Amino acid sequence: MIFDVVLFPLFMLFLCLLGLGFESGTRLLLRAPDYTFPAFALPLFGLFTIGLVSLLVNFVAGVDRFYTFAPLLLFFAAGLVNLFPQAGRRLNTVILISIVMTPLAATMGPGYDGGLYHLPHQKWIRDEAIVLGLANMHGRFGFSSFLEYIAAPLWIDERFKLLSYVSVAFFVSFLVFLYNSMNSKQPVLRTLAALIAVNLVICNDYIAWHGWKYTSTDSGAGFVFAICFALGLHLITERDHGSQSNNGTLLFVFLMLAVMGFVLKASNALIAVWVLFVMLQLLWLGWVTPSQIAVASIIPAMFMAIWIARGVLTT
Repeated sequence: MIFDVVLFPLFMLFLCLLGLGFESGTRLLLRAPDYTFPAFALPLFGLFTIGLVSLLVNFVAGVDRFYTFAPLLLFFAAGLVNLFPQAGRRLNTVILISIVMTPLAATMGPGYDGGLYHLPHQKWIRDEAIVLGLANMHGRFGFSSFLEYIAAPLWIDERFKLLSYVSVAFFVSFLVFLYNSMNSKQPVLRTLAALIAVNLVICNDYIAWHGWKYTSTDSGAGFVFAICFALGLHLITERDHGSQSNNGTLLFVFLMLAVMGFVLKASNALIAVWVLFVMLQLLWLGWVTPSQIAVASIIPAMFMAIWIARGVLTT
């Protein structure tokens, strides 16, 4: 665990730099130079970047190849360029909370489902291109989680230390979001964050040591779902919305989290009702424009098309 005190915060820094690289790519693709992601979103978008590259590579080959990491190096380099002079300040809270969460990252086990289908599916992703009808071998391969694509390239031989880091990274992002929310000027968001924090303290047995394992998709999907819900609440209750560009940025993050939550666990499709309500409310209040919604939906829609194509092939 001594080495984890250094390695886990470094891993979180790596995710944040990938997230900053994704931010740069988003600005370029959407021609939205004002997009600046909040700190809690950077590790999540770093994880998304790893999973996206892994998924795209897996259409033609197994991901245990050097060329899987070449695009990640490009995102990493873009993140380094984007880090200075102002972006670095967004990372302070992420790194501090990562240090506090190191014991959890160092001691998390695999869970009984790990050997049943999570790790076997990751092995398929590492070794082979997408296999037509793979779900016929095991039904769970047909509705597997995006987490498998995030985790598959992060094996170290057949050691899974980085998989526990991935799992705790979701929790760190969630804690950063709670911290920022409790320091928000918005009373609704502050109250919600305080209630969640109290609940975490009272019901910490599952999160701390027993039920949460690094192959579990439930925890990461749940944290993303919770952030997505609270961010939507922030969007429709915030009275001082500031610039239209900031609204567009938060709307993009909101839609990306909704899609990410769904691909992490299919039952998170329930969030679609909330997403529709939030967008209609924002339009009715005049806080975003239809063009902003259209622009913010481009990357989530493109990714969903890729994810559905994968699902068709594997089933």
